[in-house]
Amino acid sequence: MSFENAMKDLNMKAVDYDLEVVRAEYDLGQLTGLKKEIESSLVGLFDKLTKELGTDMDAKVVTADGFPRNDLDIVQVRLVRVQIIRLRNDLKEILGLLETKVAERFQEINSGHATGSDKTVDLTQLIPFATVEELAVSGPADEAGLRVGDRILRFGNVDVTNHRSLLNLAPVVRNNVGGKVEIVVQREESEDRLVLELSPSNSWGGRGLLGCKLVEIK
Repeated sequence: MSFENAMKDLNMKAVDYDLEVVRAEYDLGQLTGLKKEIESSLVGLFDKLTKELGTDMDAKVVTADGFPRNDLDIVQVRLVRVQIIRLRNDLKEILGLLETKVAERFQEINSGHATGSDKTVDLTQLIPFATVEELAVSGPADEAGLRVGDRILRFGNVDVTNHRSLLNLAPVVRNNVGGKVEIVVQREESEDRLVLELSPSNSWGGRGLLGCKLVEIK
């Protein structure tokens, strides 16, 4: 019996993506949607594994004597684990494709190979991952033109695909003290995208290198 049929017999849907088609045909917006879909599926599968089946990805399904545990539905546990592993691998592939697509679009914009209308399309496909919650007057962020409520779409080479809960912003900031970081923001209550130049500084007279507080959008 195939994996898909086994899942069907247990009223469980086997999710399988044609990554060849995804690589060849999906644009940035479609990849972002697929990423969210896979993440949602993983949340559901982990809930089933932990809450309904009473186990996790690592617990043994046999006793110390090598016999199947009678407190677990081993067939379902193994099927759910396999599906989780498959989706994790798919998600890793999608994140790699997203990072490549975003880099390609910015390279086109920065090299001048994109027309004005192309630039608008590229920028509007970026996804916000952080918002400006606090802003110090006359700080680097304020001087760059940031406002409270602005949503960060890209910060240097960091975007929605690779910010790691904003952890990857720190090295970008530190490595550009005295220099400039190009950021793309979406103004609150507007569809406009703005490209700003932010200059991190340790001598502006306030706390931090940016003079603002960024909060992850979840």
